[in-house]
Amino acid sequence: MSAARHLPMNEVVQTITIDSTLTPTPQAVKVAPGTEIEFVNNSGDTINITFNANPPGSPPPNAQVLFNNTANIGPGESDTLTPLLSNGSTNYMVNVVGGSSYGPFAIQVGNGPLYVQVTYDSTNNVAMCDPGTVVIPVGGALQMINTDSNSYNIGWGGITNPFNPALTTVGGNQGNSIHQGTASAGTYTYTAGKVSAGEVPGVGGGKVIISN
Repeated sequence: MSAARHLPMNEVVQTITIDSTLTPTPQAVKVAPGTEIEFVNNSGDTINITFNANPPGSPPPNAQVLFNNTANIGPGESDTLTPLLSNGSTNYMVNVVGGSSYGPFAIQVGNGPLYVQVTYDSTNNVAMCDPGTVVIPVGGALQMINTDSNSYNIGWGGITNPFNPALTTVGGNQGNSIHQGTASAGTYTYTAGKVSAGEVPGVGGGKVIISN
């Protein structure tokens, strides 16, 4: 899509290569502010890259958009994107034009966390987590935020908490603090439950994939 460029000596580029399985290498990256992201398409298909708002929802100011979507990167072509924010995170999908989507995968720029919103569904008595599955890089940042006045307990099913500081509550005394993903690469399933009498414990939750 874009021809090779002669970059200034002070310009930093992180290359992400899409292979024949539509998998990027690396699958999750944490880069310094100002770093450009070059997607190289070695898949054999024409692809689009679509980025999720963070947190999900309408465009700013309600959600951050870290990159503009890019379309029609042909086989053997590349496209280089500039972050719209100096600090932020996003999950993205690799889409075959007219075909399937693959992902999510992750980019973090600077110290900007990926957000997960926790909201209580009183009809079904469950803590809803949105997005339900997120990806962050090893050492990347995640912040769970309550969208209501409730506090929530977060449980990890007996595994060692994959975050530092440990992610155990949302809202309340812990507030909505930022947590660093310090565990090794893997998929970590959690439960979420409102801190109040009468709720079914651990109903709700999601998955955090820590990747590199």
